[in-house]
Order: sequence, then C-alpha cells, then structure tokens
Amino acid sequence: MLLSDIRTIAVGSTNPVKVAAARAVLEPLTAHAHVTSISVPSQVPDQPMGDEETIRGARNRADAALAATGADLAVGIEGGCVDSTSGMRYCPRSQIGRAHV
Repeated sequence: MLLSDIRTIAVGSTNPVKVAAARAVLEPLTAHAHVTSISVPSQVPDQPMGDEETIRGARNRADAALAATGADLAVGIEGGCVDSTSGMRYCPRSQIGRAHV
C-alpha cells in the first residue's frame, strides 16, 4: 500500500497529545487521509516500566485500533519509564499497524 492510497488512519487513544502527534506526522504524508481516534486498551499498566512493556502497549493500541475501525493504518503511542544507570527516564514509543491488502 502506498501512502497515497491511505484514506483512514486510526489513533489508538483519545489523548489529545497523542492524536495531535500522529496528525502532525501523518497528515503531511497522506493528503487525503482522515485521522480518527478511538479509546482502546493498551493491556499494560497505566505507567509501563521498561522498553518491552512500553513497546507492547504501543503495539497493542495500534492492533486494537486497526481491529476496531478497519482503518488503512493505525497508530499506537505509549509512554513508559526506563530505569537506567543515570536514573529514571521517560521513553515514549510508537507503533504503526496497517491493514493487510
């Protein structure tokens, strides 16, 4: 699927910051696409810890948004924390899912 073929994009969150981030990145690339948001579970704790949990949450959001809407493309964004030798740091992660055509 080419970017020009994408007509619908679902963001797996109704958080306005996550939706705005997805729009800011994808709308310039997909001139005719309509971006919608849908509340879906991340299936990870409210505050994911570590990269694995954070990435899993983003993937779960993208997969659930795709399944719930049938969009051409879905975005999952999850923010988590990672404990490193220099202290705790915030690590946002995103995942893109696409319809199989």
